[in-house]
Amino acid sequence: MKALSILGLTAAALIAALTVFSPSTVYAGVYIYSKLQMKNYDQMQKAVNARVQLAEKVGDSDQARAKSILEDALRLILSRPDSDDMVSELLPTVREPLRNLGVYEHEMSDVVDDAIITLNDKHAKSAVRATSLIILKNVMSQLRPDLASNNKKVKKIFEHIRDAKIKIPSAVKSDMFLRSTMKPGPSPSEIATKILKSKSYRPSDN
Repeated sequence: MKALSILGLTAAALIAALTVFSPSTVYAGVYIYSKLQMKNYDQMQKAVNARVQLAEKVGDSDQARAKSILEDALRLILSRPDSDDMVSELLPTVREPLRNLGVYEHEMSDVVDDAIITLNDKHAKSAVRATSLIILKNVMSQLRPDLASNNKKVKKIFEHIRDAKIKIPSAVKSDMFLRSTMKPGPSPSEIATKILKSKSYRPSDN
């Protein structure tokens, strides 16, 4: 019985660690680009607002948790293909509270780190790797104006993507075509290289 009790406590602790408390919603933090592509602006905005409001609610008592919730909202937005410019419309909702906390570039950097690791992970599902590719391209598109204004933190993000020498796996190319008839375009590393050289190159130029 004692062993079962300990096991139960361990499971409860794990659930608590992975769960962002909300009356009826658990934010998993793992998103698939093709599913998000089917969401319209109102649906995406509602999901983002729910996270921002929850972050505001817990921010006074637990700032670390608020940052975690806002990062999840950031990942949600950046995981959606931006052919309709919806990412640009949604991002300010999360960007401003992150800037108020002084962690916007830091959170963007963390998202990029995770995306590079996942994209290069041969054991990850193709759809998850493809989502990481979408994230990297969205990050560069959204941060390009900050790079042009000589933001050193943003420059490091672009240099990290460039130096990662990313090659788009064939499995990712196939997944994007089969799910959304999308073409992945050039490697994020190639795009980052051109952006750093010209500061005017956009991923959408391809």
